[in-house]
Amino acid sequence: MPELMWSLADAIPAAGPELAPASPVSSDSAGSGAKWHEAWAMFANDPRSATELAAALVEDSVELLVVSVRERQRSLLSAWQGDDTGPEDMRTAVQHYRAFRSRLEDFSHES
Repeated sequence: MPELMWSLADAIPAAGPELAPASPVSSDSAGSGAKWHEAWAMFANDPRSATELAAALVEDSVELLVVSVRERQRSLLSAWQGDDTGPEDMRTAVQHYRAFRSRLEDFSHES
């Protein structure tokens, strides 16, 4: 799971403070780690339940990732959609989009 947590945090590119959403991973990392320990501990006695728990933990992480990516997408969109947005703002937006896309591609190629 640490690899997924790292990748989830990496999926959100660094941007100005007004564009970067809070990482959903930081709020429950300790609880998730305890659940992974629980899955490993129960595996010897109940492999199916351990595997079901692991699958549920991954599902939760995927949901957090999707929410985080969508929040970033909305943040990027709102940064340039105003009537008073000038060419420099648009240039910056394109740079942020390019960086975000690159991070998403890097993330998807990790598997």
